[in-house]
Amino acid sequence: MNLCERIGTMVFTDSGRYIIGASESENAEFQKKSSNIIEFNQRDTVELSYVRTMDMSSENYENYTKITKMPNNCFSDTFGLEMRETIRAAVQAYCNGEMTDEEIKKTFMDVCKDMRVYQAQSRHTSGTNAKDNQQIIEDVYEIFQKANVEFMVDKCFKAGSDLADANGGKEKNNWVYYDTKYYEESQHLRELLQNAASGMATEWNTDFIDFEEIEKGSKFTLNGGLDFHSVWNWRAESRGICSISEEWKSQEDFSFFYQANKNKVSSGEVTLDGQAGVYIVGYGNRQWSIEVPFNGSVILGALADHFNAKDLFVKSNQNGNSDLLNLLQKFDVYTRFYGHNKTMRGE
Repeated sequence: MNLCERIGTMVFTDSGRYIIGASESENAEFQKKSSNIIEFNQRDTVELSYVRTMDMSSENYENYTKITKMPNNCFSDTFGLEMRETIRAAVQAYCNGEMTDEEIKKTFMDVCKDMRVYQAQSRHTSGTNAKDNQQIIEDVYEIFQKANVEFMVDKCFKAGSDLADANGGKEKNNWVYYDTKYYEESQHLRELLQNAASGMATEWNTDFIDFEEIEKGSKFTLNGGLDFHSVWNWRAESRGICSISEEWKSQEDFSFFYQANKNKVSSGEVTLDGQAGVYIVGYGNRQWSIEVPFNGSVILGALADHFNAKDLFVKSNQNGNSDLLNLLQKFDVYTRFYGHNKTMRGE
């Protein structure tokens, strides 16, 4: 293969300058950076700022063309870390309504193209190897999807801030909020990312991209996996007051707000009402407010530091259909003291 046909090669012609295989935005940046270059010898080439400059003389041409191997993960080096930040910024902008569906899909495909250019320039791949190109797409999808669920969960919790302020205050570890609206938004973005990834796979003639396998096998699990519910659960458990039992398919118009202590101001006296929490559940066009009767003092009766949301709903003699009760059953609510001991027990 001629050097000027290789992915990642900088091409200088009378009609323009570009990098083979790069995205439009990367080529625009390259043209800007190389605007001060007047003449080029046909034996020479230049590199983007994140790749070593190489003198393309006959002595080292053979070494340059030699392929080593792809890294275990495309995002493990300095360039990869920079690209992660680019991805996170794009996903955050999308979650904030600052990017359209088509723009986020284009960004995904641009990242794939520019990552392939980088790996080709680093001689980890030829840029035309189907297996290597598939890895690039899969690694890019993993980073995008992780950012998706993280920012959508963050958006969900921020939406509960006003409810928290109206009840026991905005203290970070005193409340949680779940809303299917943000789960659905996350699922929509997930579908967009998968469409973009499949489009790249078709363009690059790779094998089928197994998204389920990518999500299940991801190592980015310190704060939940690559799904909305596990990240939401990690956030809730980090606050030490709530957890959900498993992932499930959300239903439209369901929300769950829980405050471990419903009282903004404490009288200093130990009473049952002073220890009570509250959860507010919305389902369809109805809403219920359920008191959570915590008691940490043996003087006031039986100790009570954790409950299942469904059990409390049933005991309050509220009317709810089986679908609502099934959703509530997935939420356990408890005091911060119970949550601390639960963590210490490794539950």
